[in-house]
Amino acid sequence: MSAGAGIRQYEYVEDWPTYPEGQGVGQVVEIVVDSQDRVFVFHRIDVSPLIFDRDGKYLGTWEANDHFQDIHGVTIGNDDDGEYFIVTDRQRHLVSRCDLDGNVAWSVGTPDDAADSEGYFNLPTDTGIAPNGDIYAADGYGNARVHQFNAGGDHIRSWGEPGVGPGQFHLPHGARVIERDGAPQVYICDRENWRIQRFDLEGNYLGKITGLRQPGDIIVDGDGIRYVPELQGRVAILDPDDHLITRIGGERNTEPGNFFAPHSVALDSEGSLYVGEVLEGQRVSKFKRVQG
Repeated sequence: MSAGAGIRQYEYVEDWPTYPEGQGVGQVVEIVVDSQDRVFVFHRIDVSPLIFDRDGKYLGTWEANDHFQDIHGVTIGNDDDGEYFIVTDRQRHLVSRCDLDGNVAWSVGTPDDAADSEGYFNLPTDTGIAPNGDIYAADGYGNARVHQFNAGGDHIRSWGEPGVGPGQFHLPHGARVIERDGAPQVYICDRENWRIQRFDLEGNYLGKITGLRQPGDIIVDGDGIRYVPELQGRVAILDPDDHLITRIGGERNTEPGNFFAPHSVALDSEGSLYVGEVLEGQRVSKFKRVQG
């Protein structure tokens, strides 16, 4: 089964991955691929991810970890200390830095409170990492804000409020820092307003992407192509100017190679696309890049 059009073509990979005996996945909230092409699948049955190689072979998981309760977003970064994760825990109102084995270096937020003492988080969702290491956290289910922290977790600024205007949000969900027009910009998936908003690194509004059905995440490849899972059953592929190239999927469908509720996307070094689904989807699908 093939999907896509134009400069991007993909082939659905059947029976990917191979789960360990007795193990499956629930709602797949996040997928992250590291520099070794290890695919980390975060899902709601267990707080620890299932880890596979790109061929779908199971590699293991994290040791038991009582720091995290409800991982919702995971972003991979790289600095002088190597690769790391910034993990957003929705129910514990935390953003944490940890290594790829789940060992926590620091956290921002007050666990288990509705919002921390300084008013940062109330059910946060995801983060993006700027080239200088600054972190932009989407604070989505309880607040309608974005918070900026430096690489050590110190607060810099916040912006946003409920609404439909520029800089206003209705469930800011996915966050990513992506280059556009020669400069890094903060992309926030404003899911329930069915759009993505763009800001400069100081939080000034720059523009929006519309025509999306509940966008929940956004990633970019080495050519500047953007990939956006839309919760309403499809994945949009955009060019470096944020114009639509093509889509995979359409109306909600649980058949293999289609989608019911895409929530997260990731890419490996071969350009293959991984899509994680929530709600009735509850699976991860791989699409091998065959053209473009």
